Amino acid sequence: MPLREASRLLLSLVVPRPIAWVSTLNADGAPNLAPFSFFNEFEIAKLETLASVEVKPPRIAAAAVAMEAKATQIIPVEGSTSTMILGRILRYHIREDLLRTNGLVDAALLKPITRLGGEEYATLGRVFEMARPQTNK
Repeated sequence: MPLREASRLLLSLVVPRPIAWVSTLNADGAPNLAPFSFFNEFEIAKLETLASVEVKPPRIAAAAVAMEAKATQIIPVEGSTSTMILGRILRYHIREDLLRTNGLVDAALLKPITRLGGEEYATLGRVFEMARPQTNK
């Protein structure tokens, strides 16, 4: 199977995938916003910014959740032009009403949008709890 077709197939199988907008600064210090590996200035997307606390790039003012992170590893993906970037979260910004008393985010209130294959996206359907199986070792 050609690489592009294999990649598209994989992306349609591994779902749902989270959507993240990553803000960075270019070499001249200008802010950049990169959703889905495409590149946009904040002004093109018409998004207001707020200053970050721990990092230099700004964050999206209206975001229900924002994470400030520092890149810790930059890893070329063998056999491709892709690069995997790992980071450490330094600070969370979470809209107060999203936090439940157990310290987790209420997914129903967050109303996340996930990416499927191609140009397909999804919202949450039914949310349920299921205990992890226990082993008797």
